Amino acid sequence: MATDHVELSDGTKLPKGSSMMVLADRHWDPSVYKNPEQYDGYRFLRMRAEPGKESAASLVSTSPDHLGFGYGLHACPGRFFAAHEVKIAMCHILLKYDWRLPQGQQPKVRRIGLFLDADPMMKVEIRRRQEELVL
Repeated sequence: MATDHVELSDGTKLPKGSSMMVLADRHWDPSVYKNPEQYDGYRFLRMRAEPGKESAASLVSTSPDHLGFGYGLHACPGRFFAAHEVKIAMCHILLKYDWRLPQGQQPKVRRIGLFLDADPMMKVEIRRRQEELVL
């Protein structure tokens, strides 16, 4: 929300008290991502294999097509640290647990007004792996 009257560099005027938002609809745009509403765990790995997109599909890369960490002057400076934290957590989960979606279930896209999100009520089956004793 604008706390004062603001004029942007392109001449756009934002009155005090006006609300603003950044649309992330490009994340769901089929011209940017093939089958964007279907889960594809290899989507960004395949994108990195495309010539010219080697670094564009990196977790910490910023672009108008993926605003997860912002873009331009306002890109999150902590995105590198955050990415390392997520990787450490994922390694722990993948090494210590077996997990899967229940048979026959697929994640669904949840639409709430302007927003699209993964269904937070989706069930996941998890069990801790038996660790082998190494002598």
